[in-house]
Amino acid sequence: MGFEIRPVSGSGDLESWVTTRNEASPDLLTTEMRTLIRALELDYLDLLALEGDEPVGTAFISGDPRSVETRRPWFDVRVPERHRGRGVGSALLQAVSERARDRGYVGLRCSARADDPRSIGFLEHRGFSVAGRVEQMSLELDAPIPSRPILSSRVELVWLIDRPSLLAGMYELARDSDAVRSGRFAGVVLTESQWRVYELGSPLVRLDLTSVALVDGEVIGYSVVQDFPEYNALYHRALVVAPDWRRRGVAEALVHGQMVSAAAAGIRLMIAVPRSDALRRLYAEIGYAPRKSWLELEAALA
Repeated sequence: MGFEIRPVSGSGDLESWVTTRNEASPDLLTTEMRTLIRALELDYLDLLALEGDEPVGTAFISGDPRSVETRRPWFDVRVPERHRGRGVGSALLQAVSERARDRGYVGLRCSARADDPRSIGFLEHRGFSVAGRVEQMSLELDAPIPSRPILSSRVELVWLIDRPSLLAGMYELARDSDAVRSGRFAGVVLTESQWRVYELGSPLVRLDLTSVALVDGEVIGYSVVQDFPEYNALYHRALVVAPDWRRRGVAEALVHGQMVSAAAAGIRLMIAVPRSDALRRLYAEIGYAPRKSWLELEAALA
């Protein structure tokens, strides 16, 4: 039996898409998070692969401003382990390529783990080549944790779960300090409700380990982490500090508190994927070291 590849349409398809994608990925999405992305992006497309009535894989073509401007959208193909090796991924990639051409795109971009030769070979065989590399950094929590940096006596550190009223201040900081993620939503100003769904909506986000820095009751920094169950780890989802308080130990203190509490809870690893040189230096100074690499690959569309 062949595979049917169709665009996601309606709430039932979207729920099937999210469930199938989550089965293939440790970084869980919710239907609310995906609905937000679909509403924000200008030219998105979600695809669902079915064998009979059973969902067997997912794909998307991004429609964020950068993708539309460069005409080289980011895409993603996910196939649960139990459905691999039967051509589902090839069928989805072919559907992605055809639909991207129909939309006038000139190329495609994606990522793969550098230690996943199967995925890299699959992509290279189809014309993709490496265009960049993103380092994943980590810190083992079974080693002695460095002492917390000395902060101004004005700075107070709290947990978000104890002070949920700080959410509005966190959003204002994210918006005003140009800290809303710059890649996928470059040029898009999120509303507070959209920011909450995007930054905190995953069921893996740990509000009890999300640290917030205050000065005179005003939010000057925060660090959001989420569980990474595959490795008994915490993943840094966002680290934001107000410009006037950068390079003054606030970011280090936010992360330090998370390290101490995570170690006490039996979590063995902290993981970060810094997207800037400044963040790479910061995590390195705290003690994080390169652990894995992700390759960014591109291919032209004939």
